[in-house]
Formats: sequence, C-alpha cells, structure tokens
Amino acid sequence: MPAVFVHGVPDTQHVWDAVISRLGRKDVVTLSLPGFGCTAPSGFSSTKEAYVEWLLAQLAAIQGPIDLVGHDWGGLLVVRAVVLWGEKDPYAAVEFGGRLAEKTRARFVSFRACSHWWQLERPTDVTAELERFWGSI
Repeated sequence: MPAVFVHGVPDTQHVWDAVISRLGRKDVVTLSLPGFGCTAPSGFSSTKEAYVEWLLAQLAAIQGPIDLVGHDWGGLLVVRAVVLWGEKDPYAAVEFGGRLAEKTRARFVSFRACSHWWQLERPTDVTAELERFWGSI
C-alpha cells in the first residue's frame, strides 16, 4: 500500500523531502500539482475542480489501496477527492469530519509552536507520528 503525499500551494513536492527521507518505508509517491514545480497540462483551467479531477486521475493510476497524506491546499484536495472517490455522499459539514475519520481511520495531529510548514520545521516528529499511525493499522 503506497503512501501518496500531496503538497499545498505555493509549495512543490519537495516540501515533503525531509519527512520522506526519515520514513521507514520506500513505497512513497509524491505528486506535483500542475503549475507548482511542473508545467500545467495544456488547457488546464487551474480551478479547484480541475485540481481535484487531476488528483483523482493520479490516484486511479496507482494500484491498490493507498495511504493519502495532504498539506494545506493538498489537504483540501485530498478531502474532496476522498468524498468524490468514495460513496459520492456529500456529507453535511457538521457530520463530515467525524464520518471521514471513522471511515478512513484518520487522526488529527497538531504540532504546537509550529508555523504552517510543520513538515519542514519538525520532520522527525512528523515522521514519528506517521510511522506510529501506520503501525497501528
């Protein structure tokens, strides 16, 4: 089961390098959002919907179940992709977080005294949390 990392905006896939280099797994895929570290496809509209459709196509090309990790805009795209890829059930906002966590065994982790770029500031801690989570499932 590969781990797929989706970066935010205006970052590139390299925002994950410090975390990935510390992971004990080698089945890691980092995606580059179109226009961020790579050229956007011809005719790409750069809307939220276009990015979600692009992400869904990338995920569909990966065999089997995946561990999906997102940050910033990448996190928003991941959540939207999970909804569209799953049951196509648009949950009410109040219920969505609980249902998503229940269905995906998600867990929220916060790193105190960190800025928005926690994976750059505390890569060892982030890696430990990911390894601990993946070891528990």
